[in-house]
Parts: sequence; structure tokens; C-alpha cells
Amino acid sequence: MPSRSDVNPADIPPLLPYLVLVERTGNQFRYRLIGSAIAQAVGFGVTGDIVGSYVAEVRAIFERVFTSASPIFATGRYVHKRGAAINISLLTLPLSEDGKIVNMSVSTLVARFGAASAPERGWLEGLHITVREATAVKDATELEVLCWEWEQSAEPPTEQSPVPKV
Repeated sequence: MPSRSDVNPADIPPLLPYLVLVERTGNQFRYRLIGSAIAQAVGFGVTGDIVGSYVAEVRAIFERVFTSASPIFATGRYVHKRGAAINISLLTLPLSEDGKIVNMSVSTLVARFGAASAPERGWLEGLHITVREATAVKDATELEVLCWEWEQSAEPPTEQSPVPKV
């Protein structure tokens, strides 16, 4: 596993707005950094906040990455109470200072908005998200297939589309 020091921001400037760094602090996970494009997509920055404080289902994804020490590709869908239909994909990669215990992760999130643009600050609070799938990723080829499948299935739902509960 790479460590945080192996991720050099100078090597990937075009990707920085799309990255999320999460660190383990005791039995919690904390957003250490939220890229500007992600903050814009969700309506606000959550740097410093506890993972799962807005969407509880997200904590389970990070829990899995930190426990399994495997990359996870997750997809989800939700419809905001004001009608904004959103499809998301999240790739989370474990990082470790000692090569064994995951102490941080780096992620990227893609959000596709349907019926309305991103709502105002705080729209994620208390939101119920349906996680469609969270898959361990073995290699880049498998990730490419997963991304392609998500892109094909990420047609924006209509405002009337039912959102199944988990």
C-alpha cells in the first residue's frame, strides 16, 4: 500500500479539485481535505468534519476500506427532497504509513445531477442515500469496467423515480 507521502500533489494538479483525503482519528474518520470541485458538487466543504455526519451510509464505505485495506468503488443514487436527482460514484484507495494498517485514504467522487442543479449548503444533512454497490477493486482493468458500467447506469432519474430504502 502506498503512504500519504507517496501522493505528491505536484504530480497531479488537474486531479486535486476532485480528491478527498480521509484520516482515521481513534474510532472516527475525518475529512482532512475536500477538493474544490467536490465541495462545489455537494454544495459545501466538509474539511474537518466527521465522515458520516451528513450521510451515515458513507461511513460504512470508509470503514470497509480501512478494515480490508482494499480499494473500494461504490455507486449510489438519491433524490433530494427538492427534486434534485443525483447519481454518484466514489473510488476510495487505502493509504498506510507502515504498509499494513490503513491510517488514511484518498478518494475521488463523481456526481451527476439530474432534475435540478446542486442545492444550497446543508442539503446533505440527514439525507438517506441508497448505496447501490460497493465493490473491492483488484486492478485498473476492473476499475475501468466498473466506471464504464456506472457511467452507463447513471442516467439521471426523474423527479418521480422511486428511491429504494436500504
